[in-house]
Amino acid sequence: MTQKHVLILCNALDDVTRLERAITTDSPAASRKVFMLAQALRGAGVRTTVVSFGRGYRSGGSECFPTVVRRPRRVPTVYVRFVNRPVWSEIVSLVAAAVAVARLHRRRRHEVLIAYNRAPANALGILVAKLLGMRVVLDLEDADAAGRGGMRGPAIRLGNALVDRICDRALLACTALAAATRLRPVLPYYGVVEAVAAPRSWDGPVQAHLGGTLNHDTGAEWLADAIEQLRRDRPAWAAGLVITITGKGPSLTRLAGLAGDGYPGVNVHGRLTDADFAALRAATHVGLSLRPPGGILADTTFPSKTIEIASAGQVVLTTDVSDVRVVLGSDGAVFVGDGSVAALVEALCGIVEDPDKAAAIAARGAAAVRRVGDPHAAAGRVADFLFAGIA
Repeated sequence: MTQKHVLILCNALDDVTRLERAITTDSPAASRKVFMLAQALRGAGVRTTVVSFGRGYRSGGSECFPTVVRRPRRVPTVYVRFVNRPVWSEIVSLVAAAVAVARLHRRRRHEVLIAYNRAPANALGILVAKLLGMRVVLDLEDADAAGRGGMRGPAIRLGNALVDRICDRALLACTALAAATRLRPVLPYYGVVEAVAAPRSWDGPVQAHLGGTLNHDTGAEWLADAIEQLRRDRPAWAAGLVITITGKGPSLTRLAGLAGDGYPGVNVHGRLTDADFAALRAATHVGLSLRPPGGILADTTFPSKTIEIASAGQVVLTTDVSDVRVVLGSDGAVFVGDGSVAALVEALCGIVEDPDKAAAIAARGAAAVRRVGDPHAAAGRVADFLFAGIA
């Protein structure tokens, strides 16, 4: 029987490599989604290898980091050479990834390359895979900026069109992204859930958490506005709420300025390791996903943090964007009515004042993501899609 082999070309990072290369611009949620897909596919009998650029912004220096192989989540991962010099860095990554794809190619296997988004660094690796006879699948995680105008718009649209010509089909982060590509067939894929946490105690203050990229487009400024209003109005229930902030971004400074005395309490930690992040989440009741309704990320990406929040046994407090309601159901999350500060304050108040109801919502959300993200079932769906029609 011919073995199935999947290569995932991306920029996923584990903590060891991120700290070793001093990368400060990675996306932990995106990395977890990639590694968990690879882990699930391997569990389903599909040999899977991640090829990562292992790159990002560094605060300084011009070191050269050689290619290294690691096994985050027991998944073989090739981190290609990374140098920090402008221009040369992009060229090295482009060529090194393509070389890795060529070296990992094995004849007499059914092989598929999954390319994470239409990143320019993917271009040569995608082309090499196609020339070697692999099926190339685009993993489209967000819509591109081409439709927003500007001088780069035509070049972005041309690049997107070329990628779509080379690729054969697409995985989509949410159903709305079908309009952002001409590739067919497509399959929405929301991620997998390793395990669903046991219900937690709701004694004491309600602990809420916002993490990830902290800016206007992820609701960080909206949350800061709500905290400031609560500090001014001083409702009694706010004394039973503590909000923890992790991550990075332009809103971090403003949120850090709200730490200290006052209600609700605010704790700011910045970027955490995966282990520290997991420990924090296990001690938190509510996870916030606050992409503003109608914002640029509202329907063009799926907030994968909602899957992580629900599977951790937390209440998902979210805006009604993308496919969140499809995944969690209408009663598996607390949906903020609109993008106003009053609506966010009301949603927080409802959770603090009725923890039993909140715990029931968390249980329904956990059951929903268990159905959608079961690793065996999800890996089977993805594998069938990747290899359909390959003799």
